[in-house]
Amino acid sequence: MKCSFLITAAVTATLATAASAFPVFWTDWQRSSGTNAQSNTAFGEINTGTDTIGVNYSGAISFFQDGVNGNTTNYWTEPNAGDRPYTGGPIDNAPPGAEMIALNVAGTKTLTFSQAVTDVYFGLVSWNGNSGSFSEQIDLVSEGTGYWGGGNWTLNGSGNGFVASGELHGVLRITGNFTSVSFTDVANEFWHGFTVGVAGVADPDPVPAPGALGLLGLGALALGLRRRSAR
Repeated sequence: MKCSFLITAAVTATLATAASAFPVFWTDWQRSSGTNAQSNTAFGEINTGTDTIGVNYSGAISFFQDGVNGNTTNYWTEPNAGDRPYTGGPIDNAPPGAEMIALNVAGTKTLTFSQAVTDVYFGLVSWNGNSGSFSEQIDLVSEGTGYWGGGNWTLNGSGNGFVASGELHGVLRITGNFTSVSFTDVANEFWHGFTVGVAGVADPDPVPAPGALGLLGLGALALGLRRRSAR
């Protein structure tokens, strides 16, 4: 009986863990579609399986990876077992290999999506003692040892940025629906890299949660009683 209970508990825990993880749809950066380090622009696409979302980047570029040409090193690796900077927390999949924009000059960068997306994820490589601030509030999802070693981070006092120590590798999230997000890296360095992904396309007509429907019903009832009382 005890053995059966333990097996059931283990299976339930495994299913719960699997259910809590989900894939992030990461950007496929494309060198042949307007990317130019000299003009500080880049273009990519996110394919969710049902939608293709264009991603336009504006900001300084040190070098660029499209997975095919030039530098094809995969910096999105997790060399230590159990130490998962890119697949920790709820994330099921690391960014694809050799898909990245590397930065070396501090300043504001902007990403614009061709349609509204929900929950924007930033994968970071080697933000060595750097810090970043974002146009929205952020969550620190995961960090650990990556291609260039390990580091960690803490949220700033405003909750819209982080301060890193060591060779930070990790993922952060901006929750909500967006057509554009911006961020600022505050220190110049040899290079630090990033890519961006999303949870999916924003629902243009979200269905109210059951609780919200109940509140709407109570509001309508109160309004009706008020009008009857006035009469």
